[in-house]
Amino acid sequence: RVEVPISLNGIDNNNGWIQVISDFGLTEYSQKLESIWILLEDGDTKIPILVQPDGNDNYYSPDDIIYHYSDISHFMKIKKPKPPIF
Repeated sequence: RVEVPISLNGIDNNNGWIQVISDFGLTEYSQKLESIWILLEDGDTKIPILVQPDGNDNYYSPDDIIYHYSDISHFMKIKKPKPPIF
């Protein structure tokens, strides 16, 4: 199914979301053990969930649900904040 954007705002970077085409894209982040946002699709509803990877392509939500890369349609890196200037 092809999604048609409602607006062109954010179309250059998909609003920061990276589409999961294979496990390769997610594996890089899973091995770093850095938390990421994942997007699950339930019909027409898109549900963002913050998860912690375990390094083996399993992603744990705060309520202890385990997601596998095949459950995830998109993901977003969490940008590390810059240190304070003073």
